[in-house]
Amino acid sequence: MVGRLLLGKPGFQLLDVNDEFVELKEVYPHLISDGGRNNICLIHKDNGDFNLRINFSKLSVNNKLIIGRKSRLKGVARFNGCDNEFTFIGDSISDFYMVQNVNNNKNLLFVGAGSSSNGTTFSLAGNCEIVVGENAMFANEVFLRASDMHSILDLDSCRIINESSTHVTLFPNVWLGQDSIVLKGVTIGPGSIVAARAVVTSSFSSNVLIGGIPAKQLKERVFWTRQLNPTEKQISATKEQISSYAEQYLQIVENAKN
Repeated sequence: MVGRLLLGKPGFQLLDVNDEFVELKEVYPHLISDGGRNNICLIHKDNGDFNLRINFSKLSVNNKLIIGRKSRLKGVARFNGCDNEFTFIGDSISDFYMVQNVNNNKNLLFVGAGSSSNGTTFSLAGNCEIVVGENAMFANEVFLRASDMHSILDLDSCRIINESSTHVTLFPNVWLGQDSIVLKGVTIGPGSIVAARAVVTSSFSSNVLIGGIPAKQLKERVFWTRQLNPTEKQISATKEQISSYAEQYLQIVENAKN
């Protein structure tokens, strides 16, 4: 899948898990409910505005959750399966409100550095992945779903016809508007904007504005800033950063064709 191959590349930096990380239950014991076994929760010592409730069902085994420094992460993360991973890089510039629902096994959720959310639900079920690059900005009631959660079968052959192992991949600097939904199999390029209440069912390239049901491209060659009235310096810095990610995105697309 696309997202996992990006981990460790620019915009998808990984954590150096060293002695600055401690067991989360040592510092936030009230936030963990673990009915399973062999589940690991690590958090960087430099965290003071963290309020994520974590629940492992009795079926949860060998799951891993790693939280980086300065993670203003709030909400709930539910695990109901085995060998799942959730990595939140941290260095939050504002709060990240979320709900994570993980079912079945071998799912991956990765959220890059400097990202923010006013309320996002992540849904994964069975060898799925959701990979979010750095500086993502999510509005209220955003939904990222990497699985249908249930099977659809052909009436004649009784074969499953909806793919279960799939992904959602957001390159760095993607803005998802209020009530937007991103469904399985979607990749969105860097610098792009998803309008409010859009339902994204297919992939889009970098620096585009998309909206509608199903979402379609409304405008190209655009980018965004967090500031309502950005200075020239802020505009220039953001454009330069997004341009570098766009080049990386194009290279990945080209490699995928070969």
